Amino acid sequence: MNNESKHCPFCGSSVEKGSVFCQNCGVSITGAEKPTPAPAPQPVPQSQYQDGTAAYQSPTTTVYVAQPATQDDSLATVSLVMGILGFVCLFGIGSIIAVITGHISYSRSKTPVAIAGLVLGYIPIIAGLIWLIIWIIIIATL
Repeated sequence: MNNESKHCPFCGSSVEKGSVFCQNCGVSITGAEKPTPAPAPQPVPQSQYQDGTAAYQSPTTTVYVAQPATQDDSLATVSLVMGILGFVCLFGIGSIIAVITGHISYSRSKTPVAIAGLVLGYIPIIAGLIWLIIWIIIIATL
């Protein structure tokens, strides 16, 4: 090894004479001046890329949570109650009210309560018509 050495212009460590590169940092020694450090990179704002175009930002999203639909079954309830009353005591008018309100409620929402009101409203009406036909036949045969 040769005792004669010089110093690296970049890192300052001793380099053997005749070496082309610094063993410490790897900079070329021959005819090289101390390199100027590169300027520190400027921080890129969040809203822009380096080429100046706007960065993608996810849009703000409003999330709507669906609430279960509440149905107003008051007409279906009226139909059911009037169907029961038409079956028990209000034979004519209770059954007619049950059928009308049952059909309105069934057209809005097909709930089992509306169907039950319709059935309970139609049974006395059909039974009344059958009873009327039987009485007409009996009276006609006398």
